[in-house]
Amino acid sequence: MDKMTYHDKRVLIVDDHRPFLLMLRSSLNTLGVSAVTLAESGQEAVEACNRTLFDIVISDLNLGNNRQNGLQLLQELRVKKLLSPDAIFIMISGDTERPMVIGRIEEQPDDYLIKPFSQAQLGNRLSKAETKRKALRPLYIKLMNEDVKGAILACKDAITSGSRYRQYCSLVMTELLWREDKFDVALSVLEPLVRDSQLPWAVMAMAKTMMYMRQFEEAINLAKTILDNRILAADSHEILAQCYLRTEKLEEACIEIKKAIELSPHSIERQYLGCEIAQASGDYDFAKNCCLAILEQSRHSVHKNIAHMCNYIRSILELAEHATDKKSGNKFHQDAILALQRQKQTELVKNSPQPFDFDAFENIVSARINVIQGKLINARRALCESQQQIEQNHDEFPMSLAPDSLKVMFDLGEYEQASSLMEKMKTSPTSSDPNTQRLLQQAISNAKRPGGDYNKLRQKGIDCYNQGQYQQAYDIFHLALKVAPMNTGLVLNLLQVIVKLLAQKSKPDPELKLECRQLFRSVEGLHLPESHRDKLVALSQELQPYLG
Repeated sequence: MDKMTYHDKRVLIVDDHRPFLLMLRSSLNTLGVSAVTLAESGQEAVEACNRTLFDIVISDLNLGNNRQNGLQLLQELRVKKLLSPDAIFIMISGDTERPMVIGRIEEQPDDYLIKPFSQAQLGNRLSKAETKRKALRPLYIKLMNEDVKGAILACKDAITSGSRYRQYCSLVMTELLWREDKFDVALSVLEPLVRDSQLPWAVMAMAKTMMYMRQFEEAINLAKTILDNRILAADSHEILAQCYLRTEKLEEACIEIKKAIELSPHSIERQYLGCEIAQASGDYDFAKNCCLAILEQSRHSVHKNIAHMCNYIRSILELAEHATDKKSGNKFHQDAILALQRQKQTELVKNSPQPFDFDAFENIVSARINVIQGKLINARRALCESQQQIEQNHDEFPMSLAPDSLKVMFDLGEYEQASSLMEKMKTSPTSSDPNTQRLLQQAISNAKRPGGDYNKLRQKGIDCYNQGQYQQAYDIFHLALKVAPMNTGLVLNLLQVIVKLLAQKSKPDPELKLECRQLFRSVEGLHLPESHRDKLVALSQELQPYLG
């Protein structure tokens, strides 16, 4: 290993403890570094990297409570391409027991150092990292440019040339092949490594490959063989959880993902899996905890997203929806409202990186709570207000508000509105948040059957009305109302029929007049779609004699 030269290196040190920054700068100066920049937070570090292209970045893992940590800093610098392919990133930590998540291979630091460490140890690690960076430069350039095929070829070249880093390249190539869905090829890379050396990481990669190939029993057996390996135990439990989820063994899946998260909670992807399993198994309290972890972990990362806040509030509403008694349900309603008010003051909401309307979301949450409490008229009014706010403030429907809007529309039986929103969503950018995607699919799937029943009854009622069979139309529309209790279009259809029935009698039926007034008041003053507005205006003239 060649000795590293330091006189021409630009170094950035990131730590929230100034005494350590000064001590580390002194050590680097002794090694020969003259250009040292200090940063006391991730934000300062990103700003420094925007100004200067550093050769070495040394960051503490823990940069203070409620602030970006070292792994999130590394991720942001790589995503924003603020580090060159030759740059070395060393992570340091004083906590040997802290659960750490490595993540994808290109998001890994070049090395870890545990405090306290000597100047000689630091110099040795930096030299090793530079040697590796130089040897695999073609690969790092391809990874930086997101050239997956080129990176796979660079790995092959390094392996066939007998590089001392061929095991590392085998792992990188395996992960890249997964992204290309070339699982058979990944298997051929791993099989000799597992057969000849039984390397834990290779066995783990083999288990994942088997899982992707839907060979779940083989994946489970391999994952179990490495559960005793302390470093990879969390990954083993996660693979078991995924396999059990795919084979519908939900209780076992829940047990395994909880073990994985307990061992290593600092992974958004792992928390997403926890949400998925919790939802499938009906463990809504666990789902809420996972949603909160995703929100907190992403808040200071490059992947911060307003959808994470929405998902957290939704997870509390799901607890309310599935509460076994009224007292618990009311408590969860209050929890959701308080959590929403707390989130309103956060930086994420005030400067959302995605289009968002907090007031509209607040109204949708209110609508959901009213649905759960059986206050359907209040729910419809809150829904109408939210949709009016969205219409006035946004050119395109914000995807973060779509799951709740659709859910309330389906709960109230507003199928026409839901269909219109789903059409808008086809032209909107797809949400990258797995929780949002799953909730959208869930809402649409749950409404398919009742929506179909409603459409058949409504059409049958319209046919009867057009044929002058007003009593039959009235009866059919009432049947449809049982499927879609608060459907605005259906209320207008009923009002049309009632006008005809009242006009047929010399002395109008008092009960029919009362129903007429109740139905009219339920839609009066609502912000309705244009077609419904026009219809209500036209009907108002005919209804005046009966409204009192």
